[in-house]
Amino acid sequence: MDLSALAQVGTMVLAALAIVWHQQRSNDKLRDDMSVQITGVRDELRGEITGVRDELRDELRGEIGGVRGEISELRDELRGEISGVRDELRGEISELRDELRGEIGGVRDEIAGVRDELGTVRSIVVENGQRLARIEGYLGIGMPSEAATAAAGARVAQQAKLPSTEEASEAP
Repeated sequence: MDLSALAQVGTMVLAALAIVWHQQRSNDKLRDDMSVQITGVRDELRGEITGVRDELRDELRGEIGGVRGEISELRDELRGEISGVRDELRGEISELRDELRGEIGGVRDEIAGVRDELGTVRSIVVENGQRLARIEGYLGIGMPSEAATAAAGARVAQQAKLPSTEEASEAP
């Protein structure tokens, strides 16, 4: 190969290297420019996102504060209503309690009356039982002979020496 062909090949290699170098240089510059633009857009978007987030946070805080205020008002209203209902119920319960106490007092009075009557009836039954025992003792009936002699009033009959039923039927 001659020198001119070598010079042409060298020139071509150098030209190719220059083109590659220039292309690489252009790519690096383009990459740097795009990186700067991307960084700028990214920072701008971050700023906008932060601003929107702050606005939303402020709006939500305001709305939450308003809702809390409404809830507080509703709670106060409900407490007032509940307090009123509670006072009404306490009054009604008090009235019912007094009424029930009155009725219980009446029932107690009735029960006391019934107990008194029952006591009276018991004493009357006891007295009647004693009278009956005396009558049986006088007549000598209703009990075995040994019990009849020991019964209340049997002694009185023996002392009075009332005639027996057989003697009484024989008498004129």
